[in-house]
Amino acid sequence: MGIEYYTDGRGRYLASLNYGSSGFFIIYNLEISSEWNFVIPQTIQWDSLHQNIYRNQRDFSLCSKHEIMGLPQLPAVPPYERVSWEDNFSSLPTLLVSDFPHLSSFLLKNKPQVARFWFLLFEDMYESRYGDGKFLYWSNRVYHMASKATKFMEKENLKLKRNPEGTKYILKSFVLKIENNQLIAEDYLPSLFENYEIGKIINRIESTLASNGAISWGDKA
Repeated sequence: MGIEYYTDGRGRYLASLNYGSSGFFIIYNLEISSEWNFVIPQTIQWDSLHQNIYRNQRDFSLCSKHEIMGLPQLPAVPPYERVSWEDNFSSLPTLLVSDFPHLSSFLLKNKPQVARFWFLLFEDMYESRYGDGKFLYWSNRVYHMASKATKFMEKENLKLKRNPEGTKYILKSFVLKIENNQLIAEDYLPSLFENYEIGKIINRIESTLASNGAISWGDKA
């Protein structure tokens, strides 16, 4: 197994196993604790560290041989269940129809009782290039019509021609339906680099519908 050792020069040390593909061991502050902590591949923490080292090369630099000799021995890799990026976001609580009366009423008007909603993620292009890595977050905007979401996205992304290090918007969608007195979300899991909780987006839809027009589709939460 190939192992590389990195440090941020402030007491944090990292052991990268097979260029991170087999995980990381990390010491958060050597002055406080010399314990190595294992970071499972494909987790959110792993992604942040992996980008920091191999994409943006922001905080860490390779340890010298002298530094490596002063580090505690690595433990064996602990047993762990392999995860995919989507597993970080797959947990969704039971959504009872009674807890979302306005959204449920909206869905019940459809035959079948299914609707697709669109939402926008944003990427800070400056941060992606010079910061800790590429991270896409929910922009707090949700729509029930793809055309309006697309119009906003295209208008905002035109600004990148003047400022390539500004904010870039990405369009996503998911499906909601009613089954057995529950709201069921489908096709909602984030792809690599995307960080959002679909439950917060569903709550925003309920708030929009409950506002009787005071909150418009696409308004920032």
